[in-house]
Amino acid sequence: MKLSTPTFLTIAAIVLAWIGQCEAQVKIPANSAKSLDSASTTTTSAIPPVNSPAFKGSSTFSRVKQPTAPMLSQKATITSSTQPVKDQKLDGSKVIAIQRVELKGPPQSVATIKRLAELRRELNIAESAARARIVLPADDLFEESDPVSIDRFAEPALMQISEYLLLTNKKKITVTSYYAPDQEGGKSLAWGRSLSLIEWMEDKGGLPDDSINSSRPAPVENKTLKASPNTPGETEFQNRIILNLE
Repeated sequence: MKLSTPTFLTIAAIVLAWIGQCEAQVKIPANSAKSLDSASTTTTSAIPPVNSPAFKGSSTFSRVKQPTAPMLSQKATITSSTQPVKDQKLDGSKVIAIQRVELKGPPQSVATIKRLAELRRELNIAESAARARIVLPADDLFEESDPVSIDRFAEPALMQISEYLLLTNKKKITVTSYYAPDQEGGKSLAWGRSLSLIEWMEDKGGLPDDSINSSRPAPVENKTLKASPNTPGETEFQNRIILNLE
């Protein structure tokens, strides 16, 4: 059967359109992106057939923009990492340990506590929980004619001091004699007065032997008001003896 010319042209146009549609549906292979960038626009090389081994059936090339933040319908994923931290090496020579130690002595009766308070007030004793200090005017304790002998008028006050030393729990007693730096032979005199006071307290005050120690005499550093000044505000170096208790 012979087809007329118009009918033949119509069938040919349909066949060509169908072939063009099949060629337009071919996907780009994944390894063809580089060849697309480097290929010339005038190339006439044929597209590989559908059954070519180079055809993968899919492409990794995508023009879809990937969001930089998680979608609202997705949960954000939080990752954490743990890294070992090296402790700084401690210098043992620079570490100082401080420990508070409460000083406890034998229990005292109410009468003893009351008597200690009276003596502390009468003798003007400065006392804390750990220490106590008794300041004595050295020139008033000794005779003028014999500056290393205890004056009998000073004995009542020394008896009160001895009583206080016997009642208190602070049993470490140190006697220090201070002398005027401008006094001739002041240091030797201070030594003699310290030893004389310790001997008197052990013999007449009732303190146990070797219960009091003597430290090296020291010069007086600051002047104080003179007891009998010739002019108002006159000062002088005054000899004194200090008992430190711990």
